Amino acid sequence: MQVLKDEVRLQILQAAEKLFCEKGFLETTKRGIAKEVGISVSNLYLYYENKEMLFNAVADPIFHEFVTGFQKLMTHEDQTEELNQNISFVIGKMIAVSKGKFLLIFEKSKGTRYEGFREEIIACVQKHVMEQMNDKVDDKALMAKIFAQNLIEGIIAVVKAHGSEEELQQNLQHLTNFYAEGIRQFLK
Repeated sequence: MQVLKDEVRLQILQAAEKLFCEKGFLETTKRGIAKEVGISVSNLYLYYENKEMLFNAVADPIFHEFVTGFQKLMTHEDQTEELNQNISFVIGKMIAVSKGKFLLIFEKSKGTRYEGFREEIIACVQKHVMEQMNDKVDDKALMAKIFAQNLIEGIIAVVKAHGSEEELQQNLQHLTNFYAEGIRQFLK
């Protein structure tokens, strides 16, 4: 019976994260991961039955951290200036810890259970915004969807472009200020 080693498991996860972040789920192979680690593909199968299990081992922690933080943000009323700072701070901290994994679940997860994650987050923001819109807005669903899509796409663009954590925080703050000021006139 083969003894599984924590050090090898960690090397596999690190190699998988690197390749998944570079190539995405569909273009990454178990052979490529095994080669990166310096083990055989059959040895890799002892640690992870399939590529999706390996992808989940890489993506699950950032997914759960992001969803937990995001849900906290969605339980507020949009009436204070602090909200903008909280959004940019919470999202910025989550992303700064693992930019690659954040982009992995948002952009490189096709073929996995995370494939629809971006759309789920957009729908969550859309629902939240719709609940807080005043009666001046005729087509709340459309306006909330446009707002949500643009906000999430803006966050992703900031993440891709930032160099340091400070730049990330600053640009997320600018982005949330921009959207908050624009939407404030439509809120209850």
